[in-house]
Amino acid sequence: MNRKIACLVIILLAGFALAAGDDADPVTLHRIAATVATHTYDRAHPPAQMPATQPDEAGVTVSEFSCIAEVRGQVIDQAEVANGATATVRMASIHITLKLKIDEWMDQLAPQKIWSHEDGHRDIALFFYRHADQTAEQVARAWVDQTLTATGTDAASAAKKALTNAAQKITDGYMEQVRDQSELVQEAYDRITAHGTNDVDEYDAIQQALAEVAKAHPKN
Repeated sequence: MNRKIACLVIILLAGFALAAGDDADPVTLHRIAATVATHTYDRAHPPAQMPATQPDEAGVTVSEFSCIAEVRGQVIDQAEVANGATATVRMASIHITLKLKIDEWMDQLAPQKIWSHEDGHRDIALFFYRHADQTAEQVARAWVDQTLTATGTDAASAAKKALTNAAQKITDGYMEQVRDQSELVQEAYDRITAHGTNDVDEYDAIQQALAEVAKAHPKN
């Protein structure tokens, strides 16, 4: 069984600035190597930090994708409105930091088949993370030079809100293409393998799940 945790963290850089020089890339990325940990537990005394399992489950895998978007922009327009102000910001530079944390929780008495099944959940998450930096870069580049207008109590707060909204949309776009696609494959994998209780080979099940999701949710 797979559990997903949505981890959306947005860092807003203080101040506003034009992109550096003409030769500076406005999009930069830092993809941190995925961390994977396997834990065993006694079903009669499960540790408090592990996720809840169903009565018939002997294992659970949690995949936690994280995308941090740091956005700088230039205020190109602002105006006073009733009870506040509006500001329009052009996105000048974007820095993305990506992380993936995977935890496998296994009943210490679970058979090897269940261990292999949970490893399959791990491998699916790693598959989508392998090229996640390319996806994040595409999402971020689409936002360079784009503008957003927001309203706040004053022009400064409105501009910060515009940057925050842009960062949120960037992380949402990444999560939709990476985390959410991974989750669709995880669900198909569980169905194909009957949660690890049938004789289907895990590698074959992953390939079938990937093909099914690609067909049902083709990328533009």
